[in-house]
Amino acid sequence: MHLTSKEKPVAYFSAAYIVLFLLYSIIVKNYEFVYYMAVLVLFFILIFAYQRSLNFSPGLLWALSSWGLLHLAGGNIPINGSVLYNLWLLPFLKYDMAVHAYGFAAATFVGFALLEKQLKKPVKSPKLIIFLCFIMGMGFGALNELVEFLAVLFIPNTNVGGYMNTGFDLLFNFLGSIIAAILLFFRRV
Repeated sequence: MHLTSKEKPVAYFSAAYIVLFLLYSIIVKNYEFVYYMAVLVLFFILIFAYQRSLNFSPGLLWALSSWGLLHLAGGNIPINGSVLYNLWLLPFLKYDMAVHAYGFAAATFVGFALLEKQLKKPVKSPKLIIFLCFIMGMGFGALNELVEFLAVLFIPNTNVGGYMNTGFDLLFNFLGSIIAAILLFFRRV
């Protein structure tokens, strides 16, 4: 895998925070986040291994890396006897919700980047493409919830939460995906 000069900083940044959070998670025995880091490392290996064909923009790579950092910080940084994920940023918005919205907005942009590469001729219906990007963002969100569900099944004492947490995760995945779709619509139409 050969990285360009624009890709190296994001790859090194991502590797650095993953190693730091991995060491911390092992020290504090936060095995749930050791598992999530394994998923994150696999995710980044796939992206960088296929970057020549994916050709994600540096901005999209940074958005994905930032999402990974926000996620690992959320589950590892202690705050008020809990972790950052449980912090209420506003009376109606937890850190967890904000990270889900941001992450699946980024995932929707990934969907667009993947579809855009496949389109050989101008799109007659940009609305359909934007809708497909939204659906892809939501699909990535469903995959994320499956990863969390597997953590609950196989790792004792996770901080995933129950049915309400999953519902709010899906709601904020939806909000992030719809915001990204709206931004794509106004950018492309």
